Amino acid sequence: MTRFTPPRRRTPRYAVIRATDIAVFTRQMATLLSAGIPVVNALELMAQGQQHSGMQQLLLQLAYTVQTGGTLAQALRQHPAYFDTLYCDLIESGEQMGKLEELFTQVADYREQLARMRQQVRQACWYPIMVLIFAAVVTAVLLVYVVPQFAAVFADFGAPLPWLTQQVLALATGVQRYGWLAVCSVAIVFLLIRHRYRQHRTRLQWDTRVLHIPVIGSIFELFILTRITRTLALTLAAGVPMLTALVASASTCGNQLYQRHIAQVHAQVAQGIQLHAAMRQQQIFPTLLIQMVFIGEESGSLDAMLSKMATIYERDTQERVTQLTRLLEPLFMVVIGGLVGGLIVAMYLPIFSLNKVIG
Repeated sequence: MTRFTPPRRRTPRYAVIRATDIAVFTRQMATLLSAGIPVVNALELMAQGQQHSGMQQLLLQLAYTVQTGGTLAQALRQHPAYFDTLYCDLIESGEQMGKLEELFTQVADYREQLARMRQQVRQACWYPIMVLIFAAVVTAVLLVYVVPQFAAVFADFGAPLPWLTQQVLALATGVQRYGWLAVCSVAIVFLLIRHRYRQHRTRLQWDTRVLHIPVIGSIFELFILTRITRTLALTLAAGVPMLTALVASASTCGNQLYQRHIAQVHAQVAQGIQLHAAMRQQQIFPTLLIQMVFIGEESGSLDAMLSKMATIYERDTQERVTQLTRLLEPLFMVVIGGLVGGLIVAMYLPIFSLNKVIG
């Protein structure tokens, strides 16, 4: 076995470690451990074949800690920027039960599933925004570069222009004069909103209101419930205590409103109340979820029931995202077609009436 010297701890700024790098590391660890390779050897093999200098340095640090007598969970806890408490707790549980390769596989599946769902929800949110931005850019280009060329031609007509054409010319003049001001204003408003969102009270208000947005709100709610149930199922199956599992699910749900309610559930469970009864008192969790939790508690298969609910919520989220995309595509085609078509019609109306002007 290769003897490691203590590696330097600072990661180069040009080698930033991203969440995808940690996901790849988790999957590779699961594969190597399943093949019977010891932990230190697995870390050494990955470090030798790693082209990412930041990840290579991290792997060397993990290998050194384990080789000098520490556990893998202890080594991971030394890097909280890359491995959160849930990750470390699960790996520690795997080490204690002698099922480290199984836990790495489950953690890899868990992170990949959540990453896939997060990407789907982001696409559902950003798709209409990007289409609207595209429509705005196309309209601005037409107003700034195309419409002025028609205006020079219309100036020689010597006759009143149609009302629609006059409005478009006025709009083009306004965009040319004050367009930069509008762009700066939008950027400033965006930065202010982003700054206020980071404040605890504002973020709580936003997280509450976003759940009431038609269509989008239900997708967010399903995504949150998926993360909660998936995290609880994974942690309980790994032997993590219920109270610790609730803390982990609250930290990963991504919504402060649900975090508050889970914190209240945590307090009630700590007092001896069953999980399903504590969830029912919050009046935010779906009835089906509460019933499945009750069945799981009574049958001793709570982790399995939560896993089934996570699968149901994940499937529902995917269906909602697909339906939303199919609904918005024709709508945005009509909007973009209406904008561009309206500008074209406005520019060609005077040409259609050119015979009258000449006559």
